[in-house]
Amino acid sequence: MWKRVSLDSIPSKIKVAHVSTFDTKCGIAIYLENLLEYVEPLNRNTKHRVFSINELTIKQLISELREYKPDVVHVQHEWSFFPIHSRFYQLLSASKDIGATNTIMWHTLFMKQTANAKMETFFRCIDPLVDLHIALTTKCIDILRSWGIDRSKIKHIPSPAYPMTNLPKYDARKRMLPREYWNRKLVLVTGFMAPHKGVTGVIDAISMLKDDNIALMCIGSAHPLSLNSNYLNSCKEYATCKNVDIYMDTRFVSDEELANYMACADVIVFNYQHTPASTSAAARRAIASHRPVITTDTLMFYDLKGVLKVPPGSPQALADAIEKLLYDKRLSDKLIEDATRFAEEVSHERIARMHIKMYELFGRREG
Repeated sequence: MWKRVSLDSIPSKIKVAHVSTFDTKCGIAIYLENLLEYVEPLNRNTKHRVFSINELTIKQLISELREYKPDVVHVQHEWSFFPIHSRFYQLLSASKDIGATNTIMWHTLFMKQTANAKMETFFRCIDPLVDLHIALTTKCIDILRSWGIDRSKIKHIPSPAYPMTNLPKYDARKRMLPREYWNRKLVLVTGFMAPHKGVTGVIDAISMLKDDNIALMCIGSAHPLSLNSNYLNSCKEYATCKNVDIYMDTRFVSDEELANYMACADVIVFNYQHTPASTSAAARRAIASHRPVITTDTLMFYDLKGVLKVPPGSPQALADAIEKLLYDKRLSDKLIEDATRFAEEVSHERIARMHIKMYELFGRREG
């Protein structure tokens, strides 16, 4: 049973510096925005300030941290923000010089067999400067340990699921879709689009099904870091070749629009191919949509419950899974029930309270 944290037990005036990309369309920026939205009302005795790495150089960041004098430096780590080089070490070292404790949320981790050869040295150098490594999944714990991190310095704080919704399907379709899609069986893929998301594999799977009333919804903009800016166009052309009807909205849609698109769906699919250990915010939103969800059995969805998993790179297995969920209501309802339970286990409030406990443990009382 989850124990409520008494605000009286939390050290006063703990200053937390959040080092992250922020105020962008990046999933990590959205992760931090949601975290602060829940943490701050629950814990008003802690002061939070975001240091945006998309606006500051490492030198500027260190200078501002020295001026702020935080008790805890909480880094949202992603390799595209902090490549393997000495500047990240300099940041952590400067933070320790201030007297702060360093906590790192690892958003992506690589298995040893697929990692950069310099990564072992990287972890060996930074580990003495890190007070707590935060793993988003239980698999991430194993990976951190494989890099030589002691288990006592690792804490599992899951990525949160969104609050449950259950918007009426046909009302949503009338709001979001042209009339010709109102009575179709709709399969949804969503999120930032890039080749590793496997959209063409979903097209292959749908083309194998005998029901001509099935259509694909592809909702999401091209991935901002993708080198293939024409990926969405190529998906549309591929769907035409495979005689699969596809509806596309290639904008960066709002939270409200995405919730409505998910409500339009009969099945939501995340056909990611082999990926490093991470989590998908879009998938955790999907399991809260009261719609059945299919994912690949990859590290991206390692701890995700209430979904039907298929092997990556198998359009036939994906086609079979889509068919099951379109026509087997009992299975679909069971997945939704399991997903609802899981979403409650990893709600934003529960995850926020885990962070509050962390700040209490590692924060330094002033005076």
